[in-house]
Amino acid sequence: YQRRVHGSLVEVRNYNGQSFTERLLELLNRDPKRGQYHGAFLGPSDVALVSRHPISGSRVVWEGLEQSIVKAELLVHGTAVKVYVAHLDYTHYTPNLPRGYCDASGFFPGWGRLPQVAEIGIDELAASNRSSLRPQQVAAILDDVDKESFKGPVLVTGDFNEPSGLDWVDSTRHFYDHHNLVYQWDTTLALKKAGFQDCYRVVHPDPVRNPGHTWPSAVDCNRTTSWAPMADERDRLDYVFCRGPATPIAAQLWGPKESVVRGVATADRSMDTIERAASNWPSDHKGVLVTLRIDPHPGACLLM
Repeated sequence: YQRRVHGSLVEVRNYNGQSFTERLLELLNRDPKRGQYHGAFLGPSDVALVSRHPISGSRVVWEGLEQSIVKAELLVHGTAVKVYVAHLDYTHYTPNLPRGYCDASGFFPGWGRLPQVAEIGIDELAASNRSSLRPQQVAAILDDVDKESFKGPVLVTGDFNEPSGLDWVDSTRHFYDHHNLVYQWDTTLALKKAGFQDCYRVVHPDPVRNPGHTWPSAVDCNRTTSWAPMADERDRLDYVFCRGPATPIAAQLWGPKESVVRGVATADRSMDTIERAASNWPSDHKGVLVTLRIDPHPGACLLM
């Protein structure tokens, strides 16, 4: 990844208690031509940050099993930037409901098919979604942001395990097995109300032309962790949000050009730009690559 695009900031997801961050940093720093890379990773957290820019401090904002939030503070060409990297609650996966599957919540436990008697409308969707930890986790980020009088750029990135209200809109109500539902998903709405911009949607505002699906991505080992194998469960779950003096100027996806649709790897037919990784792709999520202009230094760009 770094070898191809020379990213300034990269979020790293660790799995099953294994930290890949140290190994990634070791490989990157073997070649002095690349310059020095820095890492922010703390204890058992399943998220981390790798940066070309010096990291002045980092701490855990939310710690949980397979769901963590880490905050890092860094300097980008003299400009202070704060970055939150997050992996939010994957249970209570409510977009499963209109697609005919349970969402591992107290309302609809497990991951199997919904009972035929289940009726899913906006009220059921909202109740189940709000019973997840995701609203609390985003609130923890926003509380941390608001505790400080920081006026510089703030980035919130990661796997939210929840779609965007900018994607489940009237123009997409008949696509991707939304089954006529339009919904303002809670976590992205909370960030929007707090003044954050969804970088991908700033650059690509039309969710029909550029859906930006990051999950479920095809993987090179021909396996899938699809939770609704008889449905079209494609969604955009991975984000870069920004607030303050930061302007999104480009956005694309990174990874395989196929997504899993009804259990089968299917070529993407949207207008999204998807750059294929040079090496095998091990994740069931595609990456999101965003270029930001950071003010007051217009020449300082973050590539994530």
